[in-house]
Amino acid sequence: MVHSIIKKKNGLSSQWLCTKHLQIHYLADFCECRPSAIDQDPYFRLTLTHTHIHTHTHTHTHTHTHTCVSAIDQNPYFRLTHTHTHTHTCVSAIDQDPYFRMTRDVAPRLGWKKPALLHSKFFPALTGAKSKMSASDATTTIYVSDTPNEIKTKVNKYAFSGGQVSVEDQKAMGANLDVDVAYQWMRFFCDDDEKLQKMADEYGPGPVRANDKMLTGEAKAMLIETIKPIIAKHQAARASVTEEMVEAFMAVRTMRF
Repeated sequence: MVHSIIKKKNGLSSQWLCTKHLQIHYLADFCECRPSAIDQDPYFRLTLTHTHIHTHTHTHTHTHTHTCVSAIDQNPYFRLTHTHTHTHTCVSAIDQDPYFRMTRDVAPRLGWKKPALLHSKFFPALTGAKSKMSASDATTTIYVSDTPNEIKTKVNKYAFSGGQVSVEDQKAMGANLDVDVAYQWMRFFCDDDEKLQKMADEYGPGPVRANDKMLTGEAKAMLIETIKPIIAKHQAARASVTEEMVEAFMAVRTMRF
């Protein structure tokens, strides 16, 4: 059964078409189509509460820019709208793919354009790709507030290893880099392509360092030394933020593009 909920906010009509497996949210003024599961409904309602900030902004040049708050498994993500074209970029996790595909089937029947999908590389949890990164589970991720010692402990204790079951086997065969978190995270955080390639050659299977492959402890140490300065830089930048800077950033103002 399909039901709709219509609300008026600041002169805009927002409506949800809800089914058990699909929710389409759109602003009548723009006829935009955003697929999401029904569990996202509270976040769209929250967005309506703050419509004047998050949903629709008029500038003096009559362009339309709006950012809607959505959520993927209770985490806030943001949708950005390019001016003039009304082309939307929705940041969503891969588990939302079925809803986008369903919306591609539904959208033309409503007279709307089909959404397109760009899939980015999956960022695995610290405990491995088969587990889930969670803000409520400190073992699955590195927090930007973690100390250098906490980072070292987490990586050494919880980072899933693709290494072999024994030191001898690891030296002989190398690690499975497809599941090794130390290597997978280095692909995101290491800017040195030569260093990353050297790690892959020496830690993974192959002729480089044959029968003397890098051990998991060495790989994790490389990740620790890569992450620590990134986190430290963020913490220093955050510490320099003043209340005045926050108030100025959060102030309601006309955005010009």
